[in-house]
Amino acid sequence: MFYATTVEVDGFDFDNEVHLDYIDALPFEAVPMSIGGMVKLDVEIECTTPAMAAIFVNDKLKDAPFNFRGFSLDLVTVSEIANRAGVTRQAAQKWTAKTDFPGPLTMVGSHKAWAWADVSEWLVRTDKADELVASVTQIPIRVLIRMNGALAANAATDADGWPSALESREPDELALVKVQFQQPEWASAARNWSGDAKPTATSGVFELSCA
Repeated sequence: MFYATTVEVDGFDFDNEVHLDYIDALPFEAVPMSIGGMVKLDVEIECTTPAMAAIFVNDKLKDAPFNFRGFSLDLVTVSEIANRAGVTRQAAQKWTAKTDFPGPLTMVGSHKAWAWADVSEWLVRTDKADELVASVTQIPIRVLIRMNGALAANAATDADGWPSALESREPDELALVKVQFQQPEWASAARNWSGDAKPTATSGVFELSCA
């Protein structure tokens, strides 16, 4: 299955051939774009589960010649929902009032903001998604938040990125990754993992296996 997400980077130079060559050599599609002075990469990757997709993206970007900051939550207001879904703002406003519509994640100024991953999942589930939206599955927000939390915890103690040790293969061959957690709180978080990959501990190494 194809999964999509957006990542945030610092120090990316659109005129730097080293940076552009690194993006081109990635084993998944990554399109750089500048939004409000911030550079982001739109990523699309084929993988067995969204959790494995996020881990694989992290593994390939943590050693990039620019700084990988983390996964964007890709917040959208009603107007942005309407724009991406190809409907009027009034139609999108009616959607957000439905009882089964996902709850807003935060406020952007005076406007409610939703995670696009939540919204796109709802659009697909309720047969309101156009062909473009339905063609790729967004990595769920719960996975992105957990990955960002791990990245933030690791940044204070380890410059090698998260996971600190990752055994991986090509996305379509991924069946098992081994993560060496260097901090006790990471191991605790792994035990409580609610994503598609369930960890089991063996001498400090957590094996994240996917179906």
